[in-house]
Amino acid sequence: MQSERIALSQRERDRWKVLHEVKQKQLTQLAAAERLQGSDRHVRRMLLRPRQRGDRCGVTR
Repeated sequence: MQSERIALSQRERDRWKVLHEVKQKQLTQLAAAERLQGSDRHVRRMLLRPRQRGDRCGVTR
């Protein structure tokens, strides 16, 4: 079985890293929002996307 490669920009990789830290409870949603220069509500929406759409949730072809 061959795996598909997903190309991410540096910004997208940084975003995934911050979201991973939130999921691991190493970072609060408010702290993540400050790092990503957004709102805590937006962080919550970003955390839901992989569950709803899978790994390709924010990546276009």
